[in-house]
Amino acid sequence: MPRLEAASISTTSIALPAVTSRAYLCACLAELGDFAEGISLGDEAIKIAETANHPFSAGQALLNLAVLYLRKGELALATGLLERGSGLSGVSKVSALSTGISAALGYAYALAGRLAEGIPLLEAGVAQAEASRITARHSLWVTWLAEAYLLADRIDDAGGQADRALGLSREHNERANLAYALRMVGEIAARSGPRHGHDAGELYLSGIALASELGMRPLVARCRAGLGAWYRRTGRPADAAAEEQTATDMLHSMDMTTLQLD
Repeated sequence: MPRLEAASISTTSIALPAVTSRAYLCACLAELGDFAEGISLGDEAIKIAETANHPFSAGQALLNLAVLYLRKGELALATGLLERGSGLSGVSKVSALSTGISAALGYAYALAGRLAEGIPLLEAGVAQAEASRITARHSLWVTWLAEAYLLADRIDDAGGQADRALGLSREHNERANLAYALRMVGEIAARSGPRHGHDAGELYLSGIALASELGMRPLVARCRAGLGAWYRRTGRPADAAAEEQTATDMLHSMDMTTLQLD
């Protein structure tokens, strides 16, 4: 594998168009559940950046392909890409990219059960986004932090961050990020009871409606899995079975690994 040097570090904040187009398309395809095509484009983006010896472009490509693997549930692959990205020379000089890699790596660690490593990275990423006034993906990183707190059974902290994510995504009209935030609030409500006058079922259904409108099939599947689990806990076995079967069918059709909170 070519080693990336800091030869052209003066241009690190200017990504190669051939890399940027592929990396962002990879990220879009991940949200739609078109993983195979996204992986092909992500791999191409990394190869182009490495061949051109361009660290910033490589970091951008690694980050977006890693997020695809997070969506797919392939945590080891995501973690490996993000750890490579965090070690690239010059990436730390571009705050938006370094913050994105840090937040995504923290999320990958948290999902893998490495909470002691993941939560500080996520907290640092969110804090850096606020300090640097980075708005792109900020609300999504806050949602990831909420999920990490929930995995750590820090319910109050999770609820506070999920509410922040809702507010930020609405303020910036980030409909996809809002769908993720709705799922997260639903997960918290399933653990601790209704939030803002809505029970977990209503929140999951709101997330499903918005994600379906946007074509975000992986998120729809995870919302339906959560809804099914909530129906089962609240004594609605027939509804639970229907939702769980739909979620399972969707996950299998996209070759996804299940990542579901207990």
